[in-house]
Amino acid sequence: MIKSESNKLNHGDDANKRNDANKRNNDSLSGGSGGSGVGGGGKISRSRKKWSGKGGGIFSRFLLIAYILLKYPIKFGLLFSVASIMYFILKQIYAFGCQAVTHFITFFTVILNPGDFDLIVFTIPNIFNVFMGFLDLFIGVIYLGITFLLFVLLGLITIPFNLIFAF
Repeated sequence: MIKSESNKLNHGDDANKRNDANKRNNDSLSGGSGGSGVGGGGKISRSRKKWSGKGGGIFSRFLLIAYILLKYPIKFGLLFSVASIMYFILKQIYAFGCQAVTHFITFFTVILNPGDFDLIVFTIPNIFNVFMGFLDLFIGVIYLGITFLLFVLLGLITIPFNLIFAF
């Protein structure tokens, strides 16, 4: 019995401490001390609503639905357009790369077998075919350079693609 009475007293002291703390908060919110403020009696003069965490009204719901309905079509539309640009560049890389390989093969074929230049008395290797072979090598190097530039451009286009994909 003594224990329960002491518990009651302790709980009463805790309640008194809470009341004192609430009065100090009310006094500081009302602008006065001891209840002599504008609100009178130490009460809060403006109503303060606690945030319930349930969200806002109909307008915030509308904005959320609009955000969902607008964000994803725009996002995936942009992703599709960037992916189609990447596909076009990839096709161009393949085309220019094949042209470069074709010209390299032509160069090596001509260098290994230049053909004969038939003079009436004797035959010599056809020097003009060798020059044409080096011309093919030069054109092949140009195609290869274009291929590398397009490949670097494709790598640069993947940066915005990944940024759009991430958000």
